[in-house]
Amino acid sequence: MNLPPDNLQTAAEHQEKMISNDIKRNWPHHKLKVILSVFFVLLLPLLLIGTILGPKIVDTTKGLETRTFAQAADPAVVGQWSEVKNFPIKATHTHLLPNGKVLFSPSFKGGGEPHLWDPATDIVEQAPNAGWNIFCAGHTLTADGKLFIAGGHVVTPVGLPHASLYDPTTNSWNRVPDMNDARWYPTTTMLNNGDILTISGTIERGVQNEIPQVFDVSENNWRTLTTAKLKTSLYPMMYQITANKVFMAGNQKASRFLDITGTGKWLNIINSNFGTRSAGTSVMYEDGKIMIAGGGTPTESVEIINIKTSSPKWTYAAPMPVKRRHANSTLLPTGEVLITGGTQGDNDQANMAVKKADVWNPVTNKWTRLSANTVYRGYHSTALLLPDGRVLTAGGEKSGESYEIFSPPYLFKGGRPSITNAPTQVEYNKTFTVETPNAANISAVRWIRLGSVTHSFNQSQRINTLTFTKKTNALEIKSTANALITPPGHYMLFILNKKNVPSVAKIIKVGNIDSPLPNPPLPALTPIPEAQTQANYEADMNILNHEDHADH
Repeated sequence: MNLPPDNLQTAAEHQEKMISNDIKRNWPHHKLKVILSVFFVLLLPLLLIGTILGPKIVDTTKGLETRTFAQAADPAVVGQWSEVKNFPIKATHTHLLPNGKVLFSPSFKGGGEPHLWDPATDIVEQAPNAGWNIFCAGHTLTADGKLFIAGGHVVTPVGLPHASLYDPTTNSWNRVPDMNDARWYPTTTMLNNGDILTISGTIERGVQNEIPQVFDVSENNWRTLTTAKLKTSLYPMMYQITANKVFMAGNQKASRFLDITGTGKWLNIINSNFGTRSAGTSVMYEDGKIMIAGGGTPTESVEIINIKTSSPKWTYAAPMPVKRRHANSTLLPTGEVLITGGTQGDNDQANMAVKKADVWNPVTNKWTRLSANTVYRGYHSTALLLPDGRVLTAGGEKSGESYEIFSPPYLFKGGRPSITNAPTQVEYNKTFTVETPNAANISAVRWIRLGSVTHSFNQSQRINTLTFTKKTNALEIKSTANALITPPGHYMLFILNKKNVPSVAKIIKVGNIDSPLPNPPLPALTPIPEAQTQANYEADMNILNHEDHADH
């Protein structure tokens, strides 16, 4: 429409008024258009750029692990790792002591330099020298809380015949008589009477110490099982079952029972399904029930057995989410089994590291993927449950002196119950009182034996679930029936609330057995110098490869 000049302003005002009225009548539609316009013009390009260049969430249940995340996951679901810190030495052998401190020692030529770490203060100090290189020794906590060490290292795979008791109350070592011969990579097992079975280990290259021995703590001498001669795997996974029988669960395909009475003898064989699991891991997750996992070529497979049935048999459980070799298995206060570290490679391959932790629930036979740590934990790494419910992971031949601490999901699910008073020692088949202001909300009570771990196997940890009765601000707890169910020694006692959140543990001695020190004491030894670190590491890999391909 053509308007005369005098009417131009009037027309403009009229058009503006029409548009204004239209916007008012159709404001919801205009508002939507404005929002969409802003989205497509400004936000969509940013989202596209983020998609192309930004971090991604990757399904790590297939293939190799990755450390890329779009956002921090809920620690109440996947747990949380601490920052990476460093010890003065590598933690290749790691032990929790009754005073709450952790004794640890490194690999190869550093094996004569143990250190002490206090998790409560984060203070590290050097411990006394044992008198020889205790790298590649076997070890367990004794019935009265000392640390028993057997064997050691000259050069790969030459062992030592020495044995000693470390007393944390005096911070000192006390030699006991030497074994029948040298042992490199032996396993030690606490027995129900306080004695300690020691088995396997090499004397020198190609020569294994095939004769088991039992250290009699009351007599301070060795009983040699001369009629139980057998070439086993190195660091075999051993568990006592009856007063006279100890079960070898791995690493060989042929698991079997060792009768330790008299001069000893090997009994019936129970073959596992997968076969040899060199660099695998194992735990007894309930009385008589044993798990073996990973190892070998490697594998994600898991097998379980109940050796207290009339006809025990290995059966497959749910497999781990990923293959693992050189992993560690740790019993948790919840009754679950935590698996950390390892590699999907055939050897100690850091470029195929498994950094996500996994936890297995024995009741449901299901695995849950947890958060990933930072540093590769492979060969010579360790994992140890601490009294506050966290898990120390440390060492690894390719990881230097670093360590990390994992806080499982249960530490992020609300307030923790507390133990205000508990006995320092309890006897078997007795009721004892634990004071707690949270008694009405307690759903479970468990204790876990102090750990002593190296080379993917904790030679000391055991777990029991205890029955209890609730009282006012207290629990009346029934201890286990005997030392076959609960090997004598010190345990972390946890109480758990209805959300499955554990207390900080009280460390309690179970049983009343002491291991007297030698009198008179044996003379100290002069440490053996050794400097072939890299050559020894490569030799270790060759020995493990040989075990992988040997169907024992």
